[in-house]
Amino acid sequence: MRNSVVPPRSKLFREDIVRNDETNEIGVVMRSWNDADDIPIPAQLQRDPLMRPLLPGEVGVLELKTSIRRITLESEWTLVERLFHVGDTCKRSFEDIVSGIILSHNAQVKLRHAISDLPTKDEWIDEELLTFGADVSLGDFVVYADWLGQVLEDFVGELPSGTDRVRFADLGGRHRIGQAPVRITIMLQVVIEIVPLVICIAWLGLNQELPPHEAANRKRPPRFWNGPSLETLTIFRRSSERIPRVFDRMVFKDDLTARMHGVNYTNHIGNVNDPVPIAVRTMVVAESRTTVKVLWQDGTIETLPAISIIPYPNIDDLDCWPGDFVTWRGDGEKRTAVVQLVNPIDRTTLVKWYPPSPPLGDSTISLVSSLELDPHGSFEPEAHEGFGVQRGDIVFIHPPSRPNGSEIPKVTKIGELEPWVRDSQDISWRHEMVDIGTKVLEKRDYASMFAETPYIPGSNPDPTVRWVGEVADLRTSGEIEVRVPDGSIEVVSIDRLTLLRDFADDFSDAMWNEDEYSDDEGNHIPGPLHVHAFSPFPDPEDVNMEEYESSEIVRARSHGIHIHEDENAAWDHVDATPFHRPLPINAMDIDVVSSHLAHGSSSTQTEPGPSLILPRRQTTQSSIPLSDIDSAETPWQSFQILSSAPPDHAFILKPTGQPTRAFSQRLNKEYRVLSSSLPDDILVRAYEDRSDLLRSLIIGTQNTPYEDAPFVIDWLLPPGFPHDPRQRTFTVGRMGTVAVGPHLTSPITTTDLCPRLFNLYEEGKVCLSILNTWAGDKSESWSSASTDVRQRANVAFVSIQGLVLVREPYFCEPAFEKMRGTEEGSTNSRMYNEKTYVLARGFILHALQHPVTNFSEEIHWLYHTRGKLNKVLHDARTLIERSERNRDAGELTRPEDSDRPVQRLTLGGILPLSRTLTKLRAISDSRRQ
Repeated sequence: MRNSVVPPRSKLFREDIVRNDETNEIGVVMRSWNDADDIPIPAQLQRDPLMRPLLPGEVGVLELKTSIRRITLESEWTLVERLFHVGDTCKRSFEDIVSGIILSHNAQVKLRHAISDLPTKDEWIDEELLTFGADVSLGDFVVYADWLGQVLEDFVGELPSGTDRVRFADLGGRHRIGQAPVRITIMLQVVIEIVPLVICIAWLGLNQELPPHEAANRKRPPRFWNGPSLETLTIFRRSSERIPRVFDRMVFKDDLTARMHGVNYTNHIGNVNDPVPIAVRTMVVAESRTTVKVLWQDGTIETLPAISIIPYPNIDDLDCWPGDFVTWRGDGEKRTAVVQLVNPIDRTTLVKWYPPSPPLGDSTISLVSSLELDPHGSFEPEAHEGFGVQRGDIVFIHPPSRPNGSEIPKVTKIGELEPWVRDSQDISWRHEMVDIGTKVLEKRDYASMFAETPYIPGSNPDPTVRWVGEVADLRTSGEIEVRVPDGSIEVVSIDRLTLLRDFADDFSDAMWNEDEYSDDEGNHIPGPLHVHAFSPFPDPEDVNMEEYESSEIVRARSHGIHIHEDENAAWDHVDATPFHRPLPINAMDIDVVSSHLAHGSSSTQTEPGPSLILPRRQTTQSSIPLSDIDSAETPWQSFQILSSAPPDHAFILKPTGQPTRAFSQRLNKEYRVLSSSLPDDILVRAYEDRSDLLRSLIIGTQNTPYEDAPFVIDWLLPPGFPHDPRQRTFTVGRMGTVAVGPHLTSPITTTDLCPRLFNLYEEGKVCLSILNTWAGDKSESWSSASTDVRQRANVAFVSIQGLVLVREPYFCEPAFEKMRGTEEGSTNSRMYNEKTYVLARGFILHALQHPVTNFSEEIHWLYHTRGKLNKVLHDARTLIERSERNRDAGELTRPEDSDRPVQRLTLGGILPLSRTLTKLRAISDSRRQ
């Protein structure tokens, strides 16, 4: 049973700077209870002191001075600084519906000298008087000869203090001025000077202002840079990389300013052979405090202390802010607009249509439902393109005469990593870099390297570079402000921009996909992102068919599927009411399905399987009453095998081959189960010519936001079924085009309905992690051996209905389950249910307007003959009327409505739902005529 006591919400977030109340030690939060820990941590990674699962009230901290990593009680730490980047989203509190976006930041810091540890005279110093101690850092952007690159690695020369100086070099710049050298054992020495010797640059993209013929001949600059060539580079950093953090090394921009703040440099003289003194100007950030300028959704702008607001990382799919480009979809049309103001309480948005010359008679500015907006390109299939731009993005600027060629607000992404960068196994370039740096170190003496002015990267930049920069702000006119390398602002239209691809995502995906582990038992554990969709059939094992056929018909919801022990509480809210027992009806002979498969054959010879002997067809009692209709006349058949797969099946173009004996035998068993044990509101269709394909229709359960709505899902059996352990799943895919609302038309498996419906991916695949597909402890994992054989064939169909299409789908996401019982969780769940309910009515409309292949007769019978459409219209109209009454009374909810999954609608929900009901009413009326 779930503990009824809700733990207090953590007040700390990742990257927060905190101080220990007892030791005064400064640390940075590495893990927090607020993190979305929905990816399980492999056992061997949990050996890291920071990586075990957190308990309520715990936080993972890295102590900056000692580098100790540990999980400790949050109550032991006090928040002293919160770091926000430009473009980050925030809220005033967990319960607040209104969110904001960070426009800019300003930091003040307390400094101490890196060597003497003496503080400055003035306690707080503005960041504008300082610059970072490192001339170049990993991740800095670099411009040279019309190419944009990024610093991938650096090789620096370092000098320790003391009379017995030992020059040494470091790959990756792990040392800091004022700290003891890691690999030097000379006592009482610290690093007093660091100079760059060699930097390695990955060149990513070309100047888009170049004519095509010039761009084609522009070769990439060299990979390694050292000596005087360093000064010819133009270097710029994102605004987020210019924020001083605790323990950062800073220097005053000029010595006069340093003296005004009471700074005394330390001077260090070596031995007689090295008499030139080294003056250390470096300061260490001991503490910082930041103010941020926030743009709230209602258009107001405030400057606030960073610690007075909280991060808002899990933004809603409908969230947008003034200046954002959005796509509005309503009444069968699609238009681009720029957000002016947002009312997140009413869920309405004031937009300006773009381009700014509307059709004749059309208003330039309109108030629309936020539920009709796509602010993030969630419905756009083109993965190579971005949707608008965001503050902090790196962009290329096109000339006015040659825009980017994309349909506004799409923005093409460009950038390419060279093979030597992509290949994580190839480290030969590092060896080459070390060789170059070592030779430089050997040739130059102390005086030229440390005492005289070294070669400073970027000290002689190209002032004409205005073709690349960082997005600084988004104007409500649709214009974009871009900060170019010299700090000035260029104002351009969105069609003149091209985005730089985010290569950090590529590196992250490669790491997770390639890193696969084994647990202590030797069982394979895929990387966290290497997860398949759940299979409607279990892993293969011998089954006693007599027992299999004669056992009591499964009551799926009362038995469920085996859930991880530590997840049991998460599903207490799932309705466990058993389905009605299917009733035997007229038996009909079913033809023997040939094992010959159409659409080609496999490239490898396999032993032909036996014919698929199909069971006698049986109809089951539906949850939609059939008592007054003769079963022979109703098209509502739970399971059927049709002659051919529909051309709009999501996987119809997937190649198939001759089925193996094991494949055919297993299907015979599974078909027997599906013919007798499916719940009444789930239909499944198989195909003679493509036995590797299935199509299912699931009707949303009552008392959920999905109620009465049809959901069509396509399934594909993997080639190795049933013996391939790595392919133990079905892939669930898009079924042609399915409307998800009165304004949206998109595949069912994209994020149109709700992003957490199935753990959806843009390409249309579904990862049913909620159905217990995560690899975990052996005792916790679902297996066919631990599940009643009668349940296994229909477990995924039933589980989608019973574990995904539930009363409170917001909490189906593991990261949000822990918010259950909090005010924030209740508010988010209420808004999520409203969106789901409104868009699910669109499923009904689309299914009636556009017949679904294989289920058109069934849908017509359900909604027209059996009167389901009248119920839908009555329920929705009643909800609208109740919402309008509550709205006039100023009430969000009433006690008598608390048992309803959707208690009231906002204005943003009423607008699109009313249009849907008008169209549904017209369809209903036309049937009566």
